Amino acid sequence: GEAELYLERVTEPLAALLQLRDGTAPGALLEEAWRTLLRCQFHDSIAGCTSDAVARRVETRIEDARTIATQVARSAFEALIGYSPDAARDHPAATAPELIFWNPAPRRRGGVVVVDLTWLRRDVLVGPPGTRVPRVAVSPADDEISAALGGLPFQPLGRALAHERLDSARHYPDQDEVEVTRVAVYVPRTGGFGFVRGGARPLPEVAAPVRGAGRMLSNGLIAVTVEPDGTVALLDLRTGVRYDGLLRLESEADVGDTYSHAAPPDESTRVASRAAEVRTLATGPLVGSLEMRTGLECADGGVAVRAVLSLHADSPVLRCTLELNNGARDHRLRLRIPAGATGPAVAAGGPFGTVVRRRMEIEPGRYRHETPVRTAPAQRFVVAAGGESRLAVLAPGFFEYEHTADGHLVITLLRAVGQLSREDVATRPGHAGWPMATPLAQCLGFDRLQLALCPLTTASQSGAAGLAEIWEDVFLPPRGIWLRQAIGLAVPELDVWLQGDGLVFSACKPAADGNGIILRCFNDAERPTSGRWRLSQPIRDAQRVRADEGPGTPVPLADGGHEIRFEASPRELVTFRVLPLEHLHY
Repeated sequence: GEAELYLERVTEPLAALLQLRDGTAPGALLEEAWRTLLRCQFHDSIAGCTSDAVARRVETRIEDARTIATQVARSAFEALIGYSPDAARDHPAATAPELIFWNPAPRRRGGVVVVDLTWLRRDVLVGPPGTRVPRVAVSPADDEISAALGGLPFQPLGRALAHERLDSARHYPDQDEVEVTRVAVYVPRTGGFGFVRGGARPLPEVAAPVRGAGRMLSNGLIAVTVEPDGTVALLDLRTGVRYDGLLRLESEADVGDTYSHAAPPDESTRVASRAAEVRTLATGPLVGSLEMRTGLECADGGVAVRAVLSLHADSPVLRCTLELNNGARDHRLRLRIPAGATGPAVAAGGPFGTVVRRRMEIEPGRYRHETPVRTAPAQRFVVAAGGESRLAVLAPGFFEYEHTADGHLVITLLRAVGQLSREDVATRPGHAGWPMATPLAQCLGFDRLQLALCPLTTASQSGAAGLAEIWEDVFLPPRGIWLRQAIGLAVPELDVWLQGDGLVFSACKPAADGNGIILRCFNDAERPTSGRWRLSQPIRDAQRVRADEGPGTPVPLADGGHEIRFEASPRELVTFRVLPLEHLHY
């Protein structure tokens, strides 16, 4: 899911902005990235129902797609801000470090961004050194970091040594030993798909800073405490609602196969058995983080867990990074989240709309053939449908959840099984595929997962569009791009803004035929709505087209070519082809 997210929300928008500016876009490379990724998304491949050999090929292809997407995004970004790696190598004395922020969402926003800055410590000479003497530098002082950030509020988070290679088309790669300084920076409000330099004015002010002490974090919006048993308590300071027992680690034996989960009739659920060890990593004011280490013992091995819980200033979201070291076989590992979903249904995100899904009630012995599963898929979020006090669970891409009768959401972290298909699965008699051993499907070793929890306070915040914005702020925040040797930058002023109740952004991409760009959104409401795309730079023409970018209808432009106004029916997908003015310059 991460490669697809990067393609859709980073690579394509940057390529589209470049296409809008001067008519150039990496069409062939972008298509190759998508084709490579789509080869991984056939039904059994994307569901994990394959042999180990196929799983290895899928993993390699996903990495290939991500590599192409990263290079296309980097090239488009450098072209848009006027950065030339060749010029930096030609005139090293004229360069200076600079941090540029880009907002990958079509709305104005700022907030806390975590970014890695690299500083030269020593040249790494390749080949016989001869008379060459490697350059050597010292660690940057705080005032040097502040100057590179243009005076923006920042918080140091850590330092480490690493290697970095600077590439340019006309020069041999420059390999350096660098000091990586991780910092949290408070970014001023930036236009939709817009850029901002570190020295932007006025400087932003932090309204709700983070404070940490012992096993607790707070930012004036929510407070989080790690309990001795390894669960987490979250208090919404705005409403007084408290959620206890969050993030409980659970394992149950799994005697199924890659197609179907099956628990043995005599197996009970095992919960985290080790007392949680808690260490403070950051105490604010921009980021507060706690490290929690725990684990559990299963029938065949154990699972070690390192969880990093973080709060950001001015954000009511608990961010959680889970690092798992799975040493157990034939089990299902899940997180239990008492989310207040006591009603009969939940709202789960999907690619083009939210699905309201009723809790699955299973009557044992009723089904002669395959037993329905209690789990269901979600994309980006799942939250109780209705009710005043609700806790949204968010993840970067697709995930699996179960909605229980006591209002809990149970999130699947991994399923460890050793057979492609078994014929003796109690929940599904007969083979679903070929019998074949799948040792890789035991998921042994290290894995890293991300999720977030957000208590909802208003109806607008808990609607699909509001949840989409919360999700963007967590998993697609403004991106900080560090240029260690910046030179001759011409950062554009951009603001692309989608407005309209219930409207959710879907895509900003170069048109497939190279003629203009595509802007797409959908109405995730059961009622019609009015919307508009607002662009800081005027355009020449806009057409409302089909989702496949086929023949469309011209639409009138408003406000001198800066605005596209439209109506969207309930659940409608709305796509526009936008044509720029000739020789458009930002």
